Amino acid sequence: YKIAGMPGALVTLFGTILPPLTIMSIVTIFYEYICSNEYVKIFMRGMQAGVAAMLVSVTIDLFLKVHKEKSIFSYVLMILAFAYVMLTDLSIAYLAIACAVAGIIKVKLLTKESK
Repeated sequence: YKIAGMPGALVTLFGTILPPLTIMSIVTIFYEYICSNEYVKIFMRGMQAGVAAMLVSVTIDLFLKVHKEKSIFSYVLMILAFAYVMLTDLSIAYLAIACAVAGIIKVKLLTKESK
């Protein structure tokens, strides 16, 4: 966003979303075959530990960035997001949308203050 503005942010968003969405769409087409394949089941069980480790690593990295910023907004958003995930059974999509809206509002407020 800082480098190319809103068009850059949109390109980044689509570049981030499209590859996994495409892969998930292809997997969905072949879901029945994939689920019944014994080798795939073994592979997926083995991947669980790797995925868990990556999630922990990303969580720690993101926390360290928030901690380095020392932004009250980021701390509050992080705590609220954690509470949302732990205390509700609602879709994560709502959380992602809420965080995106909060980030947009923060950027808009900061750009107004700097003018």
